[in-house]
Amino acid sequence: ALRLLLLEALRAMPELVAVNEPHVTLAWLGSEEHPELDEELGKLEGSQVHFSVKSVCYDRSGAGLLALRVNLETPYAELCQNRHPHITVAKGPGVAAKESNDLLQRLAELPSDFSSGPSGLVEKVLENSLKVTGVVQRQLASESLDLAT
Repeated sequence: ALRLLLLEALRAMPELVAVNEPHVTLAWLGSEEHPELDEELGKLEGSQVHFSVKSVCYDRSGAGLLALRVNLETPYAELCQNRHPHITVAKGPGVAAKESNDLLQRLAELPSDFSSGPSGLVEKVLENSLKVTGVVQRQLASESLDLAT
């Protein structure tokens, strides 16, 4: 089911390119807002994290993003600094992966029975969520390197 939903989204937006290293961002470390997170997440580094993929989200109106909404298990759900945990799967040229946060926020503001409409926003909920296991690790985002140059 997930594969078919992803193919449907990619057909609707052929300009999208797959993200090189898809991941769930728990926190942007080095931020002065939450210095305690660096220590807490450091203790969890290398541990397995379990989460569920709940839906496929995208914007056909030109935002150029394709993301998977996920549910994290404890303690990662409590540590995650994203209001809407997700994996950015693909993005259009010139679109930052972090813009998936805005996409998911706009979807969250719509009525609960919404699946797609004239706004171009689409959220397709999986009948059976996909269980995924990953590993907690620190990663320097390539977009951060682009900003530094």
